[in-house]
Amino acid sequence: MVKTGVYISLILFALSGKVSAQYYNLAFKNYSSTNGLSQSEVNCVYMDHEGFLWIGTWFGLNRYDGKYFTHFNHETNNPGSISDNTIKAIAEDSKGNLWFAVYNAGMSVLPYHSTQFRNFKPTHGKNSLLSQYASALLVDRKDNIWLGTEEGLSIYDQNTETFTNISTCPVHKDELLVRSLYEDASGKIWVGTEKCGLLVWDPNTRSLQSAGGSYFANSVWDITEDKYGKIWLSTSNGIYFFKKNGPFEDLIIQKAEFFPGSIGVRSVRFDQKGNAWIASRVDGLFLYNMENGRLDHYKEDFNSVRGLLSNRLSCLYADPKGGMWVGGENGVQSFYFDSQKFFIYPDLNTSSEKVQGTILYGIYESNNELIIASSAGILAYDRKKLEFLSVKDEYGLHTRYRIIQKIDKDTWWLFSDRGVYELIRSEGKYLVRRPPALKPWKYFEQYNIMYAVQDLDHDYWFGTYGKGLLHLDFDKQTIKTFMHDATDESSLPSDVIDVLSIDRKGNLIVGTHSGMSILARGDSVFFNISNSLNAKIGKLNNNLVYDVYDDGNSLWLATYGGGLNRFNKKDSSITYFTTQHGLSSNAIYSLVPENDSIIWLGTNSGLSRFNTQTYQFTNYTVNDGLQANEFNLYSSFKNEHGEIFMGTINGIISFTPSNMPRNIFPPRVYLSKVRINNVLYSDSVITATNQDKYLEIRYHDDLVMEFSPLSYSSSEYTLRYKIPQIGDQWVDNGKNSQIQLINFEPGFYDLYVQQGNNDKIWSDAKWKLRIYIVPPFWKTGWFKILIFISVIAVAFFSVRSYTKTRLLKQKQLLERQKMLELERARISTELHDDIGGGLTAIRLMSEMIKEKSEDANTRTYLEKISQGSNDLIQKMNEIVWALNVNHDNLQSLITYTRQYAVSYLDDVNIQCNVEVPEQIPEITVAGTNRRNIFLLVKEALNNIVKHAQASGVQIRFAVSDVLEIEVHDNGKGINTENIRLGANGLVNMRRRVEALKGSFNIINKTGTTVVFDIPVSSLAHKA
Repeated sequence: MVKTGVYISLILFALSGKVSAQYYNLAFKNYSSTNGLSQSEVNCVYMDHEGFLWIGTWFGLNRYDGKYFTHFNHETNNPGSISDNTIKAIAEDSKGNLWFAVYNAGMSVLPYHSTQFRNFKPTHGKNSLLSQYASALLVDRKDNIWLGTEEGLSIYDQNTETFTNISTCPVHKDELLVRSLYEDASGKIWVGTEKCGLLVWDPNTRSLQSAGGSYFANSVWDITEDKYGKIWLSTSNGIYFFKKNGPFEDLIIQKAEFFPGSIGVRSVRFDQKGNAWIASRVDGLFLYNMENGRLDHYKEDFNSVRGLLSNRLSCLYADPKGGMWVGGENGVQSFYFDSQKFFIYPDLNTSSEKVQGTILYGIYESNNELIIASSAGILAYDRKKLEFLSVKDEYGLHTRYRIIQKIDKDTWWLFSDRGVYELIRSEGKYLVRRPPALKPWKYFEQYNIMYAVQDLDHDYWFGTYGKGLLHLDFDKQTIKTFMHDATDESSLPSDVIDVLSIDRKGNLIVGTHSGMSILARGDSVFFNISNSLNAKIGKLNNNLVYDVYDDGNSLWLATYGGGLNRFNKKDSSITYFTTQHGLSSNAIYSLVPENDSIIWLGTNSGLSRFNTQTYQFTNYTVNDGLQANEFNLYSSFKNEHGEIFMGTINGIISFTPSNMPRNIFPPRVYLSKVRINNVLYSDSVITATNQDKYLEIRYHDDLVMEFSPLSYSSSEYTLRYKIPQIGDQWVDNGKNSQIQLINFEPGFYDLYVQQGNNDKIWSDAKWKLRIYIVPPFWKTGWFKILIFISVIAVAFFSVRSYTKTRLLKQKQLLERQKMLELERARISTELHDDIGGGLTAIRLMSEMIKEKSEDANTRTYLEKISQGSNDLIQKMNEIVWALNVNHDNLQSLITYTRQYAVSYLDDVNIQCNVEVPEQIPEITVAGTNRRNIFLLVKEALNNIVKHAQASGVQIRFAVSDVLEIEVHDNGKGINTENIRLGANGLVNMRRRVEALKGSFNIINKTGTTVVFDIPVSSLAHKA
């Protein structure tokens, strides 16, 4: 259900006497145990030089960075923890060390950038803290530490590490109970006590002197100084002040007449505007304007989310950035004038029964008077006098007024669920009546009018809830009705109308429950725009249109759920702007133009400022001074001076954009949390090197860094960063305070981070974190060197192993070859000696027998035996030659072949000439290859002897890459066409040549030439 109202409580608070109603509508930011404080009863607040806020409570010390609280508590078994949990006061020395007055445990110090405390407790020795019951603390300009206790004063000299203790009141010599300490602008140390009045330290005598002790019979809880040099004393009996010039005995202490004397005061502090803030232990907060003497009173308010948390206050602290911190029983609250961008009306309260629990619908401002339309009638409020004006309305109890339309100077029309009414102002009073100028006013009683607008022709248009659109011709006093017709696409899209507007050309813009419609001036046909699937042009992001603004070129539409929609009049295109673009909420109730470039949007989750040129949103919430984050329908107005009024569910705000205070203090970047692989680490993982921060992570670690602003006045901070190693442009991280780095390559990266407040003031760009991503072992230099060495080693050992294996194989081969050679030598010897000798004997015996035999047949047989033996001897000699390893070379092959050819041809009377190279290379020829080559030549010679009828043969040996053997005869030649392909001679020659990986050719020209070409590379290998 759409929330269109706000509950207004109307009680104007007034104090008796000089205390006035509220002037500054203070909107506090609250901190208590519900949002991180260790305990809600606050004793003291302090901001250190880095911007951290320290809050001392009755149970624990807290450090706040603008986002997270860090707790420091006493731990019994940890001597490095703070001495106790009750923190009464905090101060900082020039070195950044933080000092704490710890009730019931003396004093503690936290050295700069340390997490270990050093504690001081009374040991009752000469050089010892006086008492454990600490109540006040001061670090003077010489870095001496002054600790006030309930048993006296202890002064600690850091240089000598010695204490000076004073335990007696100089006035009446009784026990000295110190409540407050203060060093003024001239360097005087003032001591506020209980029952001993005000004391001052005499540096010459190193003793305390009375400075008006007779004026006080009760506690001096606080001492401070204003810009005029006046000392203010906060006491149980009110406020006293004096000028500190002159001798102590001449001091004139006066009671502050502007302040009620019976109210106990715990603290006074001054803000940047010169106002005095006064904290009471029993009656809340007072704000005193020293320029005009005005005193405003603020008390505990349970009904306000921004009101005072408690009337029982204990401390005030004015931080260096203009903030005021108020500590009390229920927590601590902060207020910054630069965040007070909105004037908050004082809840518009009255005791009248009829307006309690009302719902706010409409706002109008005229002559510094607010006219408020609500479910309980019409309210009028004088902004100068801060009081309500009389409104006479006999209809108000039963009428829900929504829209206010000005008719003339003191006349307005009111539109409601019961038609149209008239509001007139006369003699400081307001009267609601039936409009006499509207003759058919009774006609409107049947309508629940949601919105009304006057067009350029001075006619009125009324949008109703469920009964369509009404057009009133004001001159003729006639009414025309427009309603939705499901059969007519050019009719009104819905009878429930939420907003009406007249654009700059006089066209009527209608926002309905079913989209937007445009009715051209003087026309009756509606041009409809919705998010329907059948939409002929661009679709709306949501059909519920609550407000419209025309900037001349575009219509800007506030939708409920679809964000801000821009309708371009030129091309009818629609663009959406939602929370993804920075809008605070997609539910928008109102649009108020500051100008054509800036629109203010009241949403369901805060106020958004939108720049229509840059498309940038700036958002404001309760943390920036709003009464509530949720705004109302219809309740917005801009007056002629540019002041904007808007209604929230907790009341009305107003602001003038051009006069809004700016937060001039830039945030300070603070890395509050580091998560590595979703494990939370403290800042101890960050180290400092040459004043830069350094973080080392492993490859593929998931690094998430979360940043806090160390700023407390704004609610919205944006973050941007850049990594020069990736790119020089800033990456806009928006409101996301986390930066995640994952899957970066190993190496060094410089992360620069800036944070900005909602006034676009950015922090210093020098914050840098150097991140080193440690490479995995397989990407390191040493690993690459190791791999290189390993590859070399593997290659070396592989080559060595291969070489060793090869050598072994070669050795084994040589051994086998040697054994084979020995075996070949043995076989050749045995063949030559045994078989050769036997064959020779057979041949000789057959020759002898043949010579003695007379039988012709016997002689024939013996001749064959002799010839056969001779052939066997010849073949055996060839085999013996082939087997003999001593002949495994080219020289032996050529020599043996030459001898055979000459001998063989000489036996048949053929002239033989052998040509050999002058230098025969030393080439190894395997025994098998020698025999095959010899047999090739032998076969060629046999063919010549059998068929060529030659008288001469020329044999030529040539050696290059091949061994070329040419055998030429001068015979009759060979008819190559008649050579049988299957002849044994040719077959044998071809087989032997192929075994030698060679070739041969027969040339039939002037005899026959046979050429054998055998590669030298194949000679040493067995065929």
